[in-house]
Amino acid sequence: EGVVGKLENHEALVTAAIREAEHSSGKAKARLGRVQKDGVDMRKRVEELREQAALWEERAKRVATQDETKALECIKRRQHYASQAKSLEEQAAHHAKLERQLNTDLVTVNEKLKSLRQQRNILRTRESRAEALRAVSSIESSTIGEIDDIFDRWEARIAACEEHVDSAE
Repeated sequence: EGVVGKLENHEALVTAAIREAEHSSGKAKARLGRVQKDGVDMRKRVEELREQAALWEERAKRVATQDETKALECIKRRQHYASQAKSLEEQAAHHAKLERQLNTDLVTVNEKLKSLRQQRNILRTRESRAEALRAVSSIESSTIGEIDDIFDRWEARIAACEEHVDSAE
């Protein structure tokens, strides 16, 4: 496990997982949009059915004094539309409950994604800091003498150039 931990690219794995979660979240958001549209359509259809039931009730009242058979037929149609409206209204209520749950779940997923991105960024920063400290420590411990010699030679070369320029004036 220790060898695998050293070999695997943690950042790439986390980034791939985040991308996959973002892709899934995007799909879920699109599907939620369709579910919301379906809910709106269901509620409109319920209203249409209720209006039809009300129209048939008004017709029944108008023709009741003139033709009882027609009035009874109008009442049957009113009951048919009212029954359909009630059934669809129950479906719409269930649909709305599912829609709210999907919306809540999507918010939870997005919050988790935000948390994962933040944690990835923090770990990236910590890793960069640790690598910088290790590099500085490595320079100090193993090659400090060599670097001092390089600086001395560099400074000597610059001083020689400066002397040459000063003597040419």
